[in-house]
Amino acid sequence: MKINVPPQSRDHFWEEPSIPDYCEFWSFRWRPPCREGDDLIFLFDGIPVARAVCCYIERPGQSRCERTGKYGGGWKVFWLPETFVDLRNSSIPIEEGGSSRSGTRTVTMGKQSLVTDKPWIDSPATLL
Repeated sequence: MKINVPPQSRDHFWEEPSIPDYCEFWSFRWRPPCREGDDLIFLFDGIPVARAVCCYIERPGQSRCERTGKYGGGWKVFWLPETFVDLRNSSIPIEEGGSSRSGTRTVTMGKQSLVTDKPWIDSPATLL
C-alpha cells in the first residue's frame, strides 16, 4: 500500500519512537486497503522514501496517539520499527503498485489517495 506523506508531516515522520518496541502507525479516515504482512510504501511527492511491513490494523476509536492525543477516530495501520527501512539513499527496488498484492490501482480525490484492488471503489470517500 502506498501512503502519501503530506509536507506538514515530513519532519516528524523521521523521528524515531521514544518508547522501545513501540509500534508506529499511520491514521486514515477510511479503512486502509491492506492486510497484515503487506508492504507500506511511504511517498514524498510520489517518490518512495521509506518502507515498512504492516503488523496490525485497528478500527476507529480503539486508541489514539500517546504523544498528541490525536487520531482516535481514524483507522490505523501499525508497523514495528524494526521493519522500517529508509529508502532515501537506497538502491532497494520498489515493486510497482507499492503492495505485495497484485491487481491494485491508485485512487485519488483531492489530497487523499489510496491503493486498492476493489473495482467498486472510485474515491477514498467511498470508504467513509
